[in-house]
Amino acid sequence: DIQTAAGSYGWDPRLFHALVREESNFNKNIKSHAGACGLSQLMPGTATMVAKQAGISYKSSLIYDIPTNLKIGGYYLDSLLSDYGKNPMLALASYNAGPGNTDRWLAALPADAPADTWAESITFRETRHYVKRVLSTYLTYNLLYGSGPAYPDWSKFVVDARPAK
Repeated sequence: DIQTAAGSYGWDPRLFHALVREESNFNKNIKSHAGACGLSQLMPGTATMVAKQAGISYKSSLIYDIPTNLKIGGYYLDSLLSDYGKNPMLALASYNAGPGNTDRWLAALPADAPADTWAESITFRETRHYVKRVLSTYLTYNLLYGSGPAYPDWSKFVVDARPAK
């Protein structure tokens, strides 16, 4: 299941749950107009590459297999979170539009640009809205099912934000 696929990593598995919700609406047989497949909406080439990196036994016929799709999607999100300093906004943009596009959007703004300014500068409308939707769903899950604060402290990702005392 979704929580199991994300549970072995050091980040909140509700983030992956929100990603799957927004990517596929929990439809395991869905295929996007771009060709992304399954619950975590993996492009076939990305699924093959990530499965190899993760040491997951994989062949293209398994892209709709729920445990395989979720395992690859969870590993991919974890690797993107690692690449982008645990910043969920950057990892999600990269998951949706690819690391090359995310790096280009990062390079177009000053390094100290606030996260909301960065999100609004994403030139792909689909990705800009995707990042906001997934994070909104994540915050909803956190509010409904979390045991800590309703909103995580993401102040390190937003230049002017400070955590509430």
